[in-house]
Amino acid sequence: MNSVRGPRDNEEERAFWLQKQGHARSIQHVMSDIAGYEIEDIVAHGAQLGIENAIQNGLTIDLVDLVNQHMEWQNSLV
Repeated sequence: MNSVRGPRDNEEERAFWLQKQGHARSIQHVMSDIAGYEIEDIVAHGAQLGIENAIQNGLTIDLVDLVNQHMEWQNSLV
């Protein structure tokens, strides 16, 4: 399970530093790595909104499960 949660106070400063150093990866990039192909911008944006909502509500979200659900949905349309 690859759950995503909001940063703790001590992690937020480190995350900003890593981002400034160029070590951050976009949600779209991470999702594309999981899927094995390039995820569409709109799908990554939807995932971003879901992650932000989960963080605001103190929940976690499983990114691998989210990608798998998207792939299953795409396969059902074929």
